[in-house]
Amino acid sequence: MRIITAIPLGTLLKAAWLPGQGCTITNTDNKVLAATFIYSMAFDFVVMSLMAIKLVSPASNNHSRLGQLVFRDGLVYFILA
Repeated sequence: MRIITAIPLGTLLKAAWLPGQGCTITNTDNKVLAATFIYSMAFDFVVMSLMAIKLVSPASNNHSRLGQLVFRDGLVYFILA
């Protein structure tokens, strides 16, 4: 049985090719994965909040359809994720 592994720097998990099974995850760092997920969700929340502030501010009378579309799609993505 030959196991081939590749571990580039900065990866969040380790996988190996096992003949007969295919590519299998062999090791993960749950703390790093959780931190990465929390960071990406926080970033998405900030972007969505800034878009919401811009769309509902009374000083901005020019509400483009593109801005409304991006906010609506971003809100759906944020709720589902």
